[in-house]
Amino acid sequence: MRVNVLRLGVALSVAVCGLSTAASGQSPATTPGAITVRIGQRSVVLSRADLSSLPQQTVRIADGGDSISLSGVRLWDVLQKAGTPSAEASGRQRAVMYIRLTGADGQSAVVSLVEFDPSFSSRVVLLVDRRQGKPLDESEGPWRAILPDDRRHARWIRGLAAISVETLQ
Repeated sequence: MRVNVLRLGVALSVAVCGLSTAASGQSPATTPGAITVRIGQRSVVLSRADLSSLPQQTVRIADGGDSISLSGVRLWDVLQKAGTPSAEASGRQRAVMYIRLTGADGQSAVVSLVEFDPSFSSRVVLLVDRRQGKPLDESEGPWRAILPDDRRHARWIRGLAAISVETLQ
């Protein structure tokens, strides 16, 4: 089922290196591991160095009976670096915003912004690029969105290709 959305001045698209940003007419980031952030008509490329300057987080998760570590940056910090949501956005405005995560294979998942907005929740959504201290392999990376406390990993998007912040009508 499709949800019609109205973008109220807050439109954020993140394309992982190598994917087309045809809507803006600009080519994507050319540095491996860089993320291009597009807000409206403005684009910002966040290099791996830019992302590593953000606070790094590591979580331990169960994986087939073993415990593994995944490391990366908080999605909230990436959004803040990109300038969204606006600091002036009220709680009610934030409550109707959602994040659509899309993988290179077209798989998508949705997360409400208030699920991980620190002014509402202590929950974390991570963009990870390391497993057990090593870069993610091609089947999983270069970036993977994870929600560490989800019991099922249906919203864990491999090969993260796009992130959109959208607002419900």
